[in-house]
Amino acid sequence: MIPQEVLLEVLLEHSDFKDFEKKGNDYRDHSGAQSLTKKGLKDFKSDEFTGLFKLAKSRNLLDKARIRAGLDEFKSKQLKAKNFQTSTENSDIAKKIWEHAEVNTEQLRSEAEQYLGEHRKIPLGAYEDLMVSGFLRFNEKDNSLIYPIVNSETKFKDVRKIQRIYLNDKGEKTLKMMLGNSGKISIIPPIKQALSGVVPAFLAIEGLESALSVRSHFESSEILVTNCKANLKHVPNFLPREASVLILSDHDINKMPNQNGQTDAAHLRTVLKEKGYSVEAKMSAEPKVDANDAIQEGRLNQWLNDLIDVPEVPKKPKPTDWIWFNQNCNQWQIKKSLAATAFRETGVDLLDAEVEKKLLEFLQAPPCGNDVSISLNSQSLRDVLNLARIGSGILLTNEKIDWDLVQEKQSPSLYWITDLYGFHSIFPELITNYLKKQAKALDVDFDSAALEMLMSLSVAIGGNKLLKVDDDWEEKACLWLATVAPSGFGKTHLTSRCGGSILEDYQRQLWERSQSDLDAYELMDSEERKGRSKPVRKRFMEHSLTLEQLMVLHVDNPAGVAVVTDELRVVLDGLGQYKSGKGNDVAKLLSLWNGKSFSNPVTGQDRFIPSVYVPVSGGIQNDLLQKLVNDANTADGLAARFLFGFPRISPIPSNPYERRSTTESVLPNEREAVRKVFECTLLDREEKRIYHLQPGAQALIDEKAHHLDIIAREVSPALFSSYRKLRTYLYRFCLLLHHLQNQPDQVEISVDTVTNVLRLMSHLESNTCKAFGLVGLSIHEQRVQKVLDKLHLLGGKAKPEMIKESLRRTFGSKRECGLFLDQMAANGILRKQTDGREQFLILNTNTEVPN
Repeated sequence: MIPQEVLLEVLLEHSDFKDFEKKGNDYRDHSGAQSLTKKGLKDFKSDEFTGLFKLAKSRNLLDKARIRAGLDEFKSKQLKAKNFQTSTENSDIAKKIWEHAEVNTEQLRSEAEQYLGEHRKIPLGAYEDLMVSGFLRFNEKDNSLIYPIVNSETKFKDVRKIQRIYLNDKGEKTLKMMLGNSGKISIIPPIKQALSGVVPAFLAIEGLESALSVRSHFESSEILVTNCKANLKHVPNFLPREASVLILSDHDINKMPNQNGQTDAAHLRTVLKEKGYSVEAKMSAEPKVDANDAIQEGRLNQWLNDLIDVPEVPKKPKPTDWIWFNQNCNQWQIKKSLAATAFRETGVDLLDAEVEKKLLEFLQAPPCGNDVSISLNSQSLRDVLNLARIGSGILLTNEKIDWDLVQEKQSPSLYWITDLYGFHSIFPELITNYLKKQAKALDVDFDSAALEMLMSLSVAIGGNKLLKVDDDWEEKACLWLATVAPSGFGKTHLTSRCGGSILEDYQRQLWERSQSDLDAYELMDSEERKGRSKPVRKRFMEHSLTLEQLMVLHVDNPAGVAVVTDELRVVLDGLGQYKSGKGNDVAKLLSLWNGKSFSNPVTGQDRFIPSVYVPVSGGIQNDLLQKLVNDANTADGLAARFLFGFPRISPIPSNPYERRSTTESVLPNEREAVRKVFECTLLDREEKRIYHLQPGAQALIDEKAHHLDIIAREVSPALFSSYRKLRTYLYRFCLLLHHLQNQPDQVEISVDTVTNVLRLMSHLESNTCKAFGLVGLSIHEQRVQKVLDKLHLLGGKAKPEMIKESLRRTFGSKRECGLFLDQMAANGILRKQTDGREQFLILNTNTEVPN
């Protein structure tokens, strides 16, 4: 065993403790907040205690201490094995304590209220829900309050690290200690969930007591408690792609900047800003006064108002790392890729005829003053210039690429996962579970299944259900949905499993009923037929129709006739959209979307439909999207009337066994929930009913509609009409999501329903922008899109040779494709990775299909 005196001696030589000065029997830092003795390190602010052995071990000082004590060095493998064993044992103990601790008991409430309420002056409302949910627990064996410290992957699913607050009989804290090794941060859920579509807010703070002290002031924020300033660096791993982050740092006054909480907060602020987050870092105006100190003194509001910005960390001057000394030839040389980046940052026009001369001058006079002229030649100059141009998005053919446009931005999802309550979506729980499993069985994402479900419900509900928007404005639940995906991705099966098969079965029953009625009619004599009309087959959808056929069928089926097909292009062709501009089919088609009356008289027939209802759904390939979204269809408003879905196919196909087992895992009550919604809707289809929005729901819809109107004026002219139509779709989806609750007789639409509508509209708004953006891509930007699509289907990682082989015809040759891949990597869209002797290209965007 290493003597404690030796451990203390080597620790005091380490940079972390060099500024500690001897004060009596211990060593203190300049602020007096930490004390180092022969027993270990005591932090008076956090009440944490760490033994000398653990301190030395964490700083790789054990071998140094053993040698100084005259002992043998550890073998690295033995040390590693021992460390792993200790880590595993501690994590297992922490997990066991967590699982057996008291949840939502009277004793927990009593101890928490005594410590947090009486001693820390924290209001009950700031932690009462945490006792109920199980975040805050009580361990009777050692009289401690405990809460979890989790990692970003498993979060609350597998708690293997805890923080323990030991209490005495008076409810006072005697010690605070962590246990376990598999966790970084504690996550406190928001008191109040933010509205759908709002960027999620996060608060990063060091201690639990400070977090609870300010929680009611940030009730819509998820709080990340780091439990020590060093853990601030883990915050980025716990954030979604988009988030607003506030860092509340302690204001420490140590002479060494790396021992101050505000230094770590400043570093985190820089990292998050570079990642594109909206972030602020604040600290107390008074040193050594945190939020809980302020609340105990009764001046928390003033403390919050007086917060100041965390100062920036002084930047160290960067060396010229694109110049290096080659010892083999004893000369200074340049690193081409780094030199290209440095030259590009000078702002020189890379298309200038004199650019090679400017590059040579730049390389011959580097900031460090080292002469690299001996290593410069025409080839190296050409290589550096080409790399600089590639990094700026300039093709060697001098054509620009808008890299921001071609990088896919993920639409806000229609599902979300909470740590305590699991998987949720805009649908009721049983329907959510059903769609999740069906999507997984078909190797597509949940959002695709959700949109197909809504489309099927739009077909089923018919045109007799109206939402009263205003005195002269009523809306139906009619959807026009274009599913943009490669041919053969499986839309037929997806539609079938998301309500389509129920619709087919019901329409078959209508046909059988009409056949029986027709047979009975045919058996009647002329006398019996008097006063009777010949039975007409009832239907509510077809797969391919001309405009004339559609009108004939709609006259006989006043509740509406939907057009549901695999190929949307075929439907549009059949409806006369592409008849060389002759006739007025376009205008007639557009009027079907509005849902008003429709008149289409022909010789011998006066066709009139008092209330039109024609949902339209179909798939369209990516390459044919311009058939729908083009200048002509944008000008007349046809493209604007369509919603868009972009199914994401799983890069790794499931095997037949996995598909069968997933399908078989659908529970009877989940399948019954879907069937019941459709059956009740279909049976009620002929009933006329008017719905209204509750006042609170109306306020939310009005706010979103106003937001869409504002955006419509800011976007391109091509998107203006689409945003105006999205405003109309707000009300249509209110009807659909209301019917998913399976309460058709309830004519008031609730705030909860509208909240889900807002989330849905954010998803569809993003998809609309994506659809219009895709058709505007140049030929080179289309090539980027093809590379991204191919890499996605390959799981987000592939050898360059595999991509070049599959896309050689797109680029004309494998060599041209290789140059293009280099260009994408230089712009950060792809990332190169070396694994042994093999090189791979990695897709930087998220490629996982969230099943």
